[in-house]
Amino acid sequence: TAGLLAANTATASAAIAADGLGKSEIPQVTLGRTGKKVPILGMGTSWSLSPSFVQASLFSGVRYIDTSETYENTKCEKVLGEVLERLKARDEIYLVTKCASYRRSMGTGTTKLFEDRLNASLERLKTDYVDCYYLHGLEGNQIELLSDPNVKAAFEALKKQGKTRFLGLSCHDAKLPEILEAAADCGWIDQVMFKYNFRDIGGKDRHDDLQRAIDKAVKANLG
Repeated sequence: TAGLLAANTATASAAIAADGLGKSEIPQVTLGRTGKKVPILGMGTSWSLSPSFVQASLFSGVRYIDTSETYENTKCEKVLGEVLERLKARDEIYLVTKCASYRRSMGTGTTKLFEDRLNASLERLKTDYVDCYYLHGLEGNQIELLSDPNVKAAFEALKKQGKTRFLGLSCHDAKLPEILEAAADCGWIDQVMFKYNFRDIGGKDRHDDLQRAIDKAVKANLG
């Protein structure tokens, strides 16, 4: 049985490599100001990722994949890179990865920090670009990074070099409403990822704050 499964998997992989993944049957939406059409169902990778799971997800219509340099100590990026290269499917996937290293080192070396970290991610992912590069896990005491001209210049340089098409951030912090508003105002963030749970931001008394921030992000056309 295992041998038959392996043979079927190999045959499917060869077919995808030759003909592409094909059209996803999952409904699509436009991802804000990026203008890109993506399925409403994406795949996260913050766990022990296996090549067979990635491949099964792609077979099922997943075309949006979110990963990070921190997930499983870079192993998730490596698994994704190997599968996408083997299937020759990179250009059919909207691929997001994230930088968390900025938490340990900022200041005058900002541009080099982000470039070095993204270059390392690209090598693991076996690609020369990602669709979006995130500041990962932005916290309330780091909101000023969004208005820091050095951070903006560093990220926009990566975009200009073609190493990322768009720029974004992820957030699970209690000051999510304030962070979303700052992202809408800063002018260089294209999309955001956050956990929607009013309990995480102070309970029902903060729900209206979060909804206003979401409305502001929508008005700014963030993805």
